[in-house]
Amino acid sequence: MPILMLTGRGDDRDVVTGLQQGIDEYLIKPVRPRVLAARLAANLRRASAATERVNDNTSEQLLLLDRVSIFLSHPPGALRALAKKAVTVSVQAGSVVLAKGAPNYSLLLIQSGSFEVAIERSRENTFAVALLGEADFFGAVSVLTGEPAAATVTAREDSTLVKISRDDLLAALVPGSEARAQLESVVEQRRALLKDIHSRSTIAAGDAARFVSLYSPRGGVGKTTLALNLAASLARDHRGAVVLVDLSLPYNHAALLARLAPSTSLARLADIGTDFDERLLSALVHHPAGFLLLSTALTPEEADLVTPALLDQALAVLKAQFGYLVFDLGVVLSEVALSVLEQSRVVFVVATPELLIVKDLTQLYGIFHGVLKLAAGHVHLVVNHRASTATVGRREMEKLLGVEIAVEIRHDGRRPEEAALKGDILALSASRSPIAKAAAAFTRLVEEPRSRP
Repeated sequence: MPILMLTGRGDDRDVVTGLQQGIDEYLIKPVRPRVLAARLAANLRRASAATERVNDNTSEQLLLLDRVSIFLSHPPGALRALAKKAVTVSVQAGSVVLAKGAPNYSLLLIQSGSFEVAIERSRENTFAVALLGEADFFGAVSVLTGEPAAATVTAREDSTLVKISRDDLLAALVPGSEARAQLESVVEQRRALLKDIHSRSTIAAGDAARFVSLYSPRGGVGKTTLALNLAASLARDHRGAVVLVDLSLPYNHAALLARLAPSTSLARLADIGTDFDERLLSALVHHPAGFLLLSTALTPEEADLVTPALLDQALAVLKAQFGYLVFDLGVVLSEVALSVLEQSRVVFVVATPELLIVKDLTQLYGIFHGVLKLAAGHVHLVVNHRASTATVGRREMEKLLGVEIAVEIRHDGRRPEEAALKGDILALSASRSPIAKAAAAFTRLVEEPRSRP
């Protein structure tokens, strides 16, 4: 059991004494709640991995399973039991591990190395659809459905795999469990990708990808829901050309609200030296509405790996491939968030009609215009009525801030929350709902500047 000390005593002698006495983490007050939660999670995960020391292979397999996306919420005891049944195998570069049309009875987890997933366009022509790396996996579709493999998977380099048999996997991931739901989502996404592989379009050479950011100085304003609806609305006319980048760190919720299950993240690409472009594009998850989603972190402790340099490297790839990059930004104005805001041609500031948020917005507009030099015409205030009553009226809010409200979203009862629980995007399913109308208004504001000089 890890021991974490939270104290106001910050002298170096106290820190050294605490660590010498056997504590695992020494945190000095004040500590931000999110940082505390991330530290707790990291120590518990390390402790969980360290409790199994039956043999070296089991320990290493447990460490890998603990990072695989579909097992992130799996109970530690059940994960250890599954690790004991897993088998580690070495694969040489160029080896075909899974052939299209062949039966498959194992989920294959990548412990090291990389693997290319390809489909055949014709007998003479194969098409690579993904490049998978460490802590990702393949064989999920055939394992869950019992169908033959739908694609061919080849080792790009000498690699190591951990195999879990179909029987052991399905016995551990019982129907109704979160891990089983995650696996089913991954299978649905990958089957859709193979069917819809030709749908993604790229922008014309020399064109510029449009950066669109959604930001709020406070949480709980419905920003992520609005980002998803905007992405879906844009994808109506630009299918395959819209990417929603979830930068709401340290907790990414866009995939959860969209009922998507990413198997890797931008943070996990931080240390790879080669094949970055292909690995990044393979990390994108396709939504049935026609847009793609990039999760930047699968766990809170990964958030620190998302640096401005890593994001710049990713954006250089994405803006050359796609026409619209929609960013769901977190509350903290970090270096990463500021970098994105500086590059955004359209910024939606999302707020609720409350007096407490007005002060935050006043300071925020000072940063936007005085520091980031964002043009006033590119920053749009959005007021979302999440409750049936408002403490500040529209005119009063505009007067206090000195800006006009671009989009006002009226209260719609519990429908937005119920839609989120179902993974439903109202811009697609309820075109007359307030959020759908707001998404349409956002789309017009995003598209409008394209015609400007």
